Amino acid sequence: GPGTGKTQVLAMRIANILKKTDTNPNSILALTFTDSAAKNMRQRLISLIGQPAYYVQISTFHSFCKGIIEDNPEYFLLDRDAQAIAKLEHYELLQQIVKDLELETLRPLNAPYFYIKEIIKAISDLKREGITLKKYIQLIEQEQAYLQDLQNAKKPKKTVIAKQEKKIAKNQDLYKIYQAYQAKLQQLGRYDFDDMI
Repeated sequence: GPGTGKTQVLAMRIANILKKTDTNPNSILALTFTDSAAKNMRQRLISLIGQPAYYVQISTFHSFCKGIIEDNPEYFLLDRDAQAIAKLEHYELLQQIVKDLELETLRPLNAPYFYIKEIIKAISDLKREGITLKKYIQLIEQEQAYLQDLQNAKKPKKTVIAKQEKKIAKNQDLYKIYQAYQAKLQQLGRYDFDDMI
């Protein structure tokens, strides 16, 4: 968490490696989540070891991945001119998609954007787990087959069936959003953080 000394520990570790071994500063890569943490780490390292600190690669995950993509476009399934989507743009894009799509469960009438944070997290989780749109629809079909089995049971439990139906409806809505989101990213020539990773 914040203020627990992560930056200090990493800076000290890098300084010790460079002072006590013959490691080249260019051989060290330090990644963090924010620009301010990367800047802070660089300043601490400069105060500890001086000029060699300028040769250590200190970056955010975001800028490091973006650099790899830009330096090696032939290895990625992205348009050469594709750009990372900004966090606000990402949020606004998903809001617009939720507004435009006909959704059964993920757009309540009285609060249409109620589930936006959950949708963003769910899409991120799907991408992180390598679940493509094709794989996701297969998973939904498996859930539907399970529901059919429940309904065909001798004594089907209505609460279990209702819960499964609700789960499937949410997943179908999420599939529509995920599909529209990926299409819009491609149309705009954008990719998100999870695509980068």
